[in-house]
Amino acid sequence: MAGKKYYPIMLDIENKNCLVIGGGNVALRKTRSLLSYRANISVISRELCPELEELQINWLSKEYKQEFLEGKFLVIAATDNAELNALVYNDCLQRNIMVNVVDKPELCGFILPAVYREGDLTISVSTGGKSPMMAKLIRDELKENAELLEVIGELRLKAKEDKEITLGTRGSKLALKQSEIVINEIKKYLPGIIINIKTFKTLGDKMSDVPLDKIKEDDVFTRELDNALLNGEIDLAVHSLKDLPENLPVGLWLTIFPKKEDPRDVLVSRNNLRLNDLPEGALIGTSSARRTEQVKKLRPDLKFAPIRGNIDERIKKVESGQYDATILAAAGLNRLGLQYKIAEYFKIKDFPTAPGQGKLAIVTKSKVM
Repeated sequence: MAGKKYYPIMLDIENKNCLVIGGGNVALRKTRSLLSYRANISVISRELCPELEELQINWLSKEYKQEFLEGKFLVIAATDNAELNALVYNDCLQRNIMVNVVDKPELCGFILPAVYREGDLTISVSTGGKSPMMAKLIRDELKENAELLEVIGELRLKAKEDKEITLGTRGSKLALKQSEIVINEIKKYLPGIIINIKTFKTLGDKMSDVPLDKIKEDDVFTRELDNALLNGEIDLAVHSLKDLPENLPVGLWLTIFPKKEDPRDVLVSRNNLRLNDLPEGALIGTSSARRTEQVKKLRPDLKFAPIRGNIDERIKKVESGQYDATILAAAGLNRLGLQYKIAEYFKIKDFPTAPGQGKLAIVTKSKVM
């Protein structure tokens, strides 16, 4: 049977007189919610939980009376007394005052959804009182898109002025695939936008025969794109988050793309052997000191040598016999449809990965382009 239907609306309750009846933890949550929107709160209860006493409210340590409803904009009945809550509901109906009876949607003139606010974005989720926890979980999943709203808004303005925008990226298959993922997401919100792709060869790409630990700069995969952003050559750049330096150049703004991939590291090996099945002294191709040390703890007998190049090139070096195995990020293989090349997934607890692994980053020229 369908539950009660509510017309979704947003109310301005700043400086409005609101009444909460009850002094326990539920009343505390409702009061905090109202205070966050700058309402004037009165609470009626003989006793208050300690946290409620610390809030900026008008506490009336009395039994409920109808006269307390005078001049109230909305009322929340949050007691554990069902008869009292029903009485408050009926009294409010007689006076045309909006009322919410906690955990009783059928006795509510309005409901309080789970809300997330970030700038101009407001996300509101409700299950009609059936599962507030589910509403909160859904809200938390949706709010991951909040940062993307800023990029969407600025790209929309930019596209109106210039008719099209330019995205910068490295030229590898993976980089282009990651850019495609971001473009498809942006077009969900801006379906008419024209996005051109411009590829760059970064210092890290040009020095593909040099081990990364020998290249001292930490922006080897981003510098050329950063410069292109700053001089207006491109409007946004897409990177693997783990490739970004600790600090971006002044004038650039980072947005973490909300769609996530598998953050685990994986083993790719000849004959699809797992780590424990590799022969003694097998050669592992990796330029990562972190991955080297982690594998050594599991197989101290193995040998290691630097390996560079994009995912396809590294896999070919393994399959050709130059290396017995290599360690890669699952995210990259998944995005390229190469999951079938994975011999073994490493558990995060046993094989911690690089910060940001599996996530994409969008970099723009300052927060407002």
